[in-house]
Amino acid sequence: MPKTRYLLAMLLGTTQIAAAQTSSDPTPSTPAASAPVASNIVPLPELTVIETRTPVPLSQVGSSVTIITGEELRERQITQVIDALREVPGLSVNQNGQRSGPGQVRIRGGEGNHTLVLLDGVKMNDPNDNEFDITQLTTNEIERIEVLRGPQSMVYGADAAGGVISITTRRGEAGPPRVNASIEGGSFGTTNLRAGISGGGERYDYNLYGGRLASAGTVTAPGGRENDGYRNYTVGGRAGLRVNDNLRFEGSFRHTGSRGDTDGQDYVTGLAIDTLDNFRYRSTVGRGTAFLNLFDGRMENIFTVSGGSFERESRLASQLLSRTSTDRLRTEYQTNIRIIPNAVTTFGVDWQREGNRQLLYGSLQRFVAPDVQNTGVWAQQQIDLFDRLTLTGGVRHDENDFFGGATTYRFTGAYRIPSWGTKFRATYGTGFAPPSFSEMYFVPSASFVPNPNLRPERTRGWELGVDQEFLNRRILLGATYFNNRVKDFIAFNTGVFPFRLNNIGENEAQGVELTARLEPTRWASIVASYTLTDSNIVSSVTPSQNGLQLVRRPRNAASLNVTLRPVEAMRVNFGLVYNGTTQDSFFGAGGGRRTLSPYTLARIAVSYRVTPQVEVFGRVENAFDQRYQEVYGFQPPGIGGFGGVRVSF
Repeated sequence: MPKTRYLLAMLLGTTQIAAAQTSSDPTPSTPAASAPVASNIVPLPELTVIETRTPVPLSQVGSSVTIITGEELRERQITQVIDALREVPGLSVNQNGQRSGPGQVRIRGGEGNHTLVLLDGVKMNDPNDNEFDITQLTTNEIERIEVLRGPQSMVYGADAAGGVISITTRRGEAGPPRVNASIEGGSFGTTNLRAGISGGGERYDYNLYGGRLASAGTVTAPGGRENDGYRNYTVGGRAGLRVNDNLRFEGSFRHTGSRGDTDGQDYVTGLAIDTLDNFRYRSTVGRGTAFLNLFDGRMENIFTVSGGSFERESRLASQLLSRTSTDRLRTEYQTNIRIIPNAVTTFGVDWQREGNRQLLYGSLQRFVAPDVQNTGVWAQQQIDLFDRLTLTGGVRHDENDFFGGATTYRFTGAYRIPSWGTKFRATYGTGFAPPSFSEMYFVPSASFVPNPNLRPERTRGWELGVDQEFLNRRILLGATYFNNRVKDFIAFNTGVFPFRLNNIGENEAQGVELTARLEPTRWASIVASYTLTDSNIVSSVTPSQNGLQLVRRPRNAASLNVTLRPVEAMRVNFGLVYNGTTQDSFFGAGGGRRTLSPYTLARIAVSYRVTPQVEVFGRVENAFDQRYQEVYGFQPPGIGGFGGVRVSF
């Protein structure tokens, strides 16, 4: 489709309500526009850190950013982060059937390993495959999810070639210790238990929490009989100490352990089949940060040490088949200098080491890959001119043990017309994504062959957008055209068995994101999105693949959330997620592709605060009882009902 058609659709989107969550929602600059409006609607955060790693008003952000608050997660009764991300424009989310199935998140046509996931600033991507199985992350004590779309390697390095998902847990508030707990049960033998304690004083804050999510599961294999169960437990914490006005220390940790049943795959029919396969997963991540302000705050210094260990075991019944253990140690220094008014100069340097070990019990083979070290240096300049124009530019260079050097850059601009309530924005950036350990060296099964000669993938992307507000910000609309290209992209050759990864060629994804956030009355809010993505292979080593749609990227996707507050103590939420027709790889006889049918998932959630300390809640998921597939051959659950109670004191 010619680019002019996308641009026309984007411009039309600014004059009609067809769209989404928040895409760099403009912050009003005039006193009248910023006057508070009496309302029960959850307010949007006014600052974001994700784009530049410094606090920036949303009105000055030149990229597409979506923010989901903790209050919105609770109103929608979302228990796993993967389900919240389904509602974000520009994202493609896929999961192998049940809660236990691995999940991938792709941003604007990119791959799963192009999406960097941060939890309280800690990289969650597993060094084994450079991805994070987002299924393993529950919403326990999560207060904010930010999604930044487009290549972000200039600030964040290799794993951010397609975008960044930053997840922040709740900080303790000043006051006496506060205890919160919840218990939930429902369909498929599901239980969800959570508890936490938080508090703080004038100079310190803390929050400790834990939870356990379990389900007996449903049948994943088409025509099968075996339920695939899942158990997940999480413990974590966050604390801060302000020594004086210029020095503060912060720390966080989170440990997750899970186990679940999985199904094998018939490599003739390509369908999941009942087997005794199961997995065990463990991750422990942590971070310590020191903030030091010098020269009356003109120079902010941030020192960070973070790390994590990740382990995944594959089993057949109780027999251990394989174990993959990886770890990461990372140090960072960042300084923000404010000498010129309305300008911030940032310099950063980071170093990380990643290790990987794999044990295959069936063949008694042990693989220990050499540690990979990466050093990155970067610089960025932000400036706000005339209270209207914000410009940001930066460059980064990485040196990697395996792949040598890589230089990336990014430029953004935002121009505001306060009297119109309008913001125009533009971004151009580049990124790179080295092959993972598993792609180059390790054999996940006898059906898949690694390739040690893979080259890094390189990305470049740009976007043009406009945000418009009406009626004192009761209506917020956004429209964005985007274009991303990936060179040397890595994919399976499904026409030859065993399946082998190769640098196939070049692909492109372009499209339009339309967003809307409405407050028609004091007791109702509407958040909606629509994404059109035209993704295809531009050039391939196999010419017959040229022009094919990229797998697991729907051409059309949309979401809708309507929240009603008929009385102060009551919340009613209606949510819809639409996924259009999708192509998927066929790992069966003859290879090739299969078409996945479109589907619509509906959620109804109701909560009522009985007393200031007690709230009861309930919801129905997949209310239309849709039979659908996000990954060919794997069947997700049908309709389910859940309910519980929350207490706090």
